[in-house]
Amino acid sequence: SEAEVETAAATAAAALAAAAAAVAETAAAIAEVTGEAERPMTSTSKEETVDGSISLGQTVIWGGKTGTVRYIGEVKFTAGEWVGLELTEARGMHNGNVLGILYFECAPKHGVMTQAKQLQVASRRLDASTCEKGEKEDDSGDDEVPVRLSSQVETAD
Repeated sequence: SEAEVETAAATAAAALAAAAAAVAETAAAIAEVTGEAERPMTSTSKEETVDGSISLGQTVIWGGKTGTVRYIGEVKFTAGEWVGLELTEARGMHNGNVLGILYFECAPKHGVMTQAKQLQVASRRLDASTCEKGEKEDDSGDDEVPVRLSSQVETAD
């Protein structure tokens, strides 16, 4: 089925990213021991995916994990357009450096590379400043819904 194919593709992509991260860690360890450590090459990100579905800085969900899009573009380790994520928890594969190329920077084990089709855009949530203003979440101004935060009840004297 299509779902099984997508799951297999996601598993293969994760295995490839894990292998790339392991190679990068080994190369970094060798460079440190030999004294040949240097600043990694960098790659410049695009602002959004080719289809416009994912943008830099956007909050997304990948395999049940929440992250922020930090890189969009081609990678050296395989063909196609890839998306680099900084996960909110240390459940990733790398720190944004894959095989000696710095695609983005994040804390160790917070970075992953995936394809846009494996991502879900996280839904926006109301924040306190929006609630206090009485605006709805899309800020379009259409069908504005007031939100009352106070539990006080007005009484007539």
